[in-house]
Amino acid sequence: MNAQHLAFRLIVDGYVVVPDVIAGADMEDFSDAFESHAGKIGTRHMDFAGLAGSPRMLARLCPPKMMDVVDAFYAHYSQTTAFACCSGIRDIFDPAKYDASQPWPDYSDLSTASVGWHDDVQGVKEPSFRAMSTSLSSLIYLDETFADNGAYVTAVGTHHLANPGEGDRPILSPSSLVREHAELRHLPVKPGSAIIHRAHNWHGVVSARQRRRVMIHTFIARELYFEQPGHTVIEEEHLEHIPAERHKYIVRTEPAAH
Repeated sequence: MNAQHLAFRLIVDGYVVVPDVIAGADMEDFSDAFESHAGKIGTRHMDFAGLAGSPRMLARLCPPKMMDVVDAFYAHYSQTTAFACCSGIRDIFDPAKYDASQPWPDYSDLSTASVGWHDDVQGVKEPSFRAMSTSLSSLIYLDETFADNGAYVTAVGTHHLANPGEGDRPILSPSSLVREHAELRHLPVKPGSAIIHRAHNWHGVVSARQRRRVMIHTFIARELYFEQPGHTVIEEEHLEHIPAERHKYIVRTEPAAH
């Protein structure tokens, strides 16, 4: 794997697929950790507090093979990587909402398919363009996805369309413009793969007909960390379960005022 090359594609295209960031016995243990903890707490849709109740899942934050690409990306901007937040881990497949007797939607034309196209910044309460313009999200998959079943879909390069507005608030491109003019791609992946994407890159997801578990966390430039509120707080009790070499990504205290 050439991390520098993948980081370059992330800069230009707004996304990249990194295979086998968790693999082999480690992947088997991660899957077992999810199933065991989901059975214990009675939900397959965990926020960070739910995920953090499993030391084995906490240990999978910031896997090194993925972080090599993330670090190379931030180095391009003369910035350093900081863990921003983890929205948890979840299985998006809900058997109660899936009716196998009904025709499955056609996902071949992504410009008209119902995939929930969005820019992640739409869900941020007080977005800073300076901070969000180099913010990244990562999705680590525990299950295989397919173009017509559970796949992430991307509008290539659409992060370039965001601009700074008044008060450093981002101005986003209209969804209609993205769907009409951008190249829209399915990104099916194997278990253990990660998709990393720019915060402003428009994307969506194909409905799932089977188990589709994914862990999501985001990164921000350490230099801009305190310009963007809303980060996940990593407590001391969490750190002991995260490998020590990954602690460098965790921001513990606000810098002293000058």
